[in-house]
Amino acid sequence: MAVDGVSLQVERESVTGLIGPNGSGKTTLFNLIAGLLKADNGKILLGNSDITGLAPHEVFRKGIYRTFQSPQIVPNLSVLENMLLANSLRAGERLFESILRRRTWRSQETKLIEKAYEYLRFLNLDEYANETPSVLSGGQLKLLEIGRAFMSEAPILLLDEPAAGVNPTLARKIFDFLEHLRRERGVTIFVIEHKVDVVFERTDHVFVMNKGRLLFSGTPQEVAANQSVIDAYLGE
Repeated sequence: MAVDGVSLQVERESVTGLIGPNGSGKTTLFNLIAGLLKADNGKILLGNSDITGLAPHEVFRKGIYRTFQSPQIVPNLSVLENMLLANSLRAGERLFESILRRRTWRSQETKLIEKAYEYLRFLNLDEYANETPSVLSGGQLKLLEIGRAFMSEAPILLLDEPAAGVNPTLARKIFDFLEHLRRERGVTIFVIEHKVDVVFERTDHVFVMNKGRLLFSGTPQEVAANQSVIDAYLGE
């Protein structure tokens, strides 16, 4: 059983970590929250709203954006177009506004392109903006996936190993920016990460899974000192 009776609560405007051995059910839990898998029982609540069983696009409309361990990039779009695709607040996609409010949506598109370039510069991907993703390395594709999460402007981000394949300096820079999103925009961040040093440095609370179950939860300091966590994961 991939996720076995896991019950947890992620606090609003927090940076919350999810750690545990490979195969412990972390990604499956994210897939359940994001609507990619259907839960056999139990509920998934967003505030007081029950989002159990919603399709992925419906979960996204509720304000939850999910990234993947293996980047899910549209290969025939440019790097810039992949970034723009993640933003759902585009008036030009609605027929009425595309015809009658052309000045409004063109101005909005210009601002979105500027924002996309800002994020691409932050991630050192701006020189590839007009190239297809095929020119990017595996680590760069991971950065593009993270950039799309930034572009989504979603109030809740589920990030699946954002630092995997990324050099330590840039990994910390990404977590600096996540802290900025939390502080300046009130974004809630729930992150799976195997680089436990980064998790312990940059999160408010940590959940630990093992064999499909919730093994322990607490502050980073409490998790690091817990013997059951050390035996199951940190001592590896």
